[in-house]
Amino acid sequence: MRVEYLPGTDNVIRFPVERDERPGLALLREIAPDPREVFYAAEAFKIAPPLHGLRGEMDRETADYILNQVDDQPGPRRQRELDGLLAPLVAKAVKLCQAHDRTSEEIDQAYDHYDKARGKNDQASQLWMNVFEAKIVAATHLLIEAYEASERAEGAARAVAYAMRGEPWEPFDVHKAMEKLCSLHIESKLGQ
Repeated sequence: MRVEYLPGTDNVIRFPVERDERPGLALLREIAPDPREVFYAAEAFKIAPPLHGLRGEMDRETADYILNQVDDQPGPRRQRELDGLLAPLVAKAVKLCQAHDRTSEEIDQAYDHYDKARGKNDQASQLWMNVFEAKIVAATHLLIEAYEASERAEGAARAVAYAMRGEPWEPFDVHKAMEKLCSLHIESKLGQ
């Protein structure tokens, strides 16, 4: 869950609609973990970082699967098969992101319990500190899992999008994407 405050609205309570929303790419893109947070957390807790290149690998594998296994004739059958490829990956990624959010809330609750017990009862405060630390490690593992699942879903989504448009798949090229982005920027300035 992302909380974004507008100026003067720091006391607004946000209802997390993403908990009730049907899993889809738009929802996943809204709640997917920030890669910077993922790598910082992995480094801080000395946990193996997420696998590199998951999105591109999944993009390639999905494109290959579509080419060899999915009906190549346009129509409802092809659409169902393509949707069937993407839906479980997106659902899994959304579920993991939501689990991470719940664990993050549990971390806050554990810290509140620790804070209340601190100074009053050393045994209880130590217990809550142990719970707090365990929740942080669990949340970090969930964060990495959620990131990897969202990268897989995004990779598959790219290949499925090519197939839905009826275009031949081509691997993602950073330089080509940058040239396209720059040319769009130049074209937008020329029209002014």
